[in-house]
Amino acid sequence: VVNGTSIFSYNGSNLLTSTNAGVTWTSTAISGLPSPSRIQVDASNNTYFLASSSIFKVNSGATTAVQLTGVSSVRDFTINGSTIFALATNGTVLAKSINGGSSWTTQAIANTFFANRIWAYDANVILTQGNTIGSSHLSTDGGVTWSTKSLLETSGSLQDVEFRFISPNDIYAYGSVNNSVLHKSANEIVPPLAPTNLTLVT
Repeated sequence: VVNGTSIFSYNGSNLLTSTNAGVTWTSTAISGLPSPSRIQVDASNNTYFLASSSIFKVNSGATTAVQLTGVSSVRDFTINGSTIFALATNGTVLAKSINGGSSWTTQAIANTFFANRIWAYDANVILTQGNTIGSSHLSTDGGVTWSTKSLLETSGSLQDVEFRFISPNDIYAYGSVNNSVLHKSANEIVPPLAPTNLTLVT
């Protein structure tokens, strides 16, 4: 995962960091960390790991992992800026934290699916891959409501997603899909801003 000019990865319970585009790496042994399956970094370079269905936090410069409380049975998580988004309770609850995991707010996910993967453009625009093969689920109101977005590959599922600007007001999602080609959202994933400074002409 990339944060500014730094790259963060892991090898077992060792945190790997690079500040020169991956030419050289520094390995730091992290105590208290079970074998992780995912890594994320917040705006302050604190690192977070998904391990044993829980989220573990390592403060910037520290070497000890602390398990975050308040969420359990986590299937996936992501970080946007300083906000943590976690698919808790086996993917049926969207949990958010804006203080590094010290406290959480929760929102039940629609009862028509449970989510396995999550990506967030901002606090409102959230994309998930759930248990429904051939489709993903998009929320533009922070997880209150969800809409189904069909994939071109009806037997595939999203493996990873990146949000990219086509033009200042056009933001699209690009997704890698197993058993298929790269997908691009057919429409802007974030609706364009409403025009301002309009003048009524009579």
